Amino acid sequence: PAWKADVVKLGGNYVEPLFGRPRRMQGTVLAVNVPNNELTVHVGYDVTVQLPGKYKAENFPVGARIAWDNLEIPTFNPQA
Repeated sequence: PAWKADVVKLGGNYVEPLFGRPRRMQGTVLAVNVPNNELTVHVGYDVTVQLPGKYKAENFPVGARIAWDNLEIPTFNPQA
């Protein structure tokens, strides 16, 4: 889950920091899930971002570049 999300104009895909708990991430929106208020974003790999209530998934169109701060410790589960 995110606690803050913003549309950004500049910068590449990233996860910050590289080691330890990812606190800030940035990438391109691949899919919008309005019923669950979630986005699928490519940050170098695909992640699902659950937006807090004050942010609406429909306000982040596919192709938009966004950056967000994570609320909880995200997990990375590789798929075969």
